[in-house]
Amino acid sequence: MSEKRDVVEKMRFFNVSLINANVMSLPKLPQQQRLIGELIHSIEAANPDFAWVQFLFKRVNLSQTLVALKNSMHVAAEQIKTPKRSWIDDSESDRPELYRDGYKRSGERFKKIDAVANKPHVLLAVQGMWVGDPRQLFSLPFKDCYDELDRLGTFVYRNPWMLVELVERRMVTDVSSYMTSYARSRPEPPSFLTTQEEIPYFLHLPVTATEGFLDSLGKKSLYSPDIRPGHVEGGRGRRVACCWSLLAGASPGAREGLEDRRAP
Repeated sequence: MSEKRDVVEKMRFFNVSLINANVMSLPKLPQQQRLIGELIHSIEAANPDFAWVQFLFKRVNLSQTLVALKNSMHVAAEQIKTPKRSWIDDSESDRPELYRDGYKRSGERFKKIDAVANKPHVLLAVQGMWVGDPRQLFSLPFKDCYDELDRLGTFVYRNPWMLVELVERRMVTDVSSYMTSYARSRPEPPSFLTTQEEIPYFLHLPVTATEGFLDSLGKKSLYSPDIRPGHVEGGRGRRVACCWSLLAGASPGAREGLEDRRAP
């Protein structure tokens, strides 16, 4: 009974999202085909009792939503530039927002929207379950995925209803509402925007030349087309959920859409 209680105490659910909710951001690792290897290596080092990481992706078209986002941001920027008038003496003063990051970097955000608005869009969600020291979740390499506007972070929950979200793959949802409300409020979306060009940074098999440091992948499996799960020597012989299992979480029909490079 005490063992079950210990498992429950150490059980956490998590998802990966944009730390500052800049929804036009396209965060990624600097190198392609490194994330999965780094992720497996981090799990090996943490050696949790259990780890399940799920990558979900879905082809979408957010061009109109991104254009509407830019327009709403432009309206908000114009309002911020308008001086604030005092109700007491009718004097004018600058609005506090004029000196904050949101306004100062609005030009960068406009450029980012222009750069991605007409590209083929993909929504990507990363989520999972962890039984072990929850502090180790923040050592996973998602924190190293970034661009000039934002970076990814790990958000941790104890609510067991998250398991339903994992099983039913609900985290890849329409993020249009997060974009339309961006100028007013910025809650973290459950999934984040990427494009077909960025997909190889997130979804791939370990590369032989760079993933030789992974203990859970035997040397033979790195060269074999029929890759088998390995294990970590020592400890309690725990298994690591390797990337070919992670890819199984793809949304139905997503691969066909991603493979069609001619799609608008």
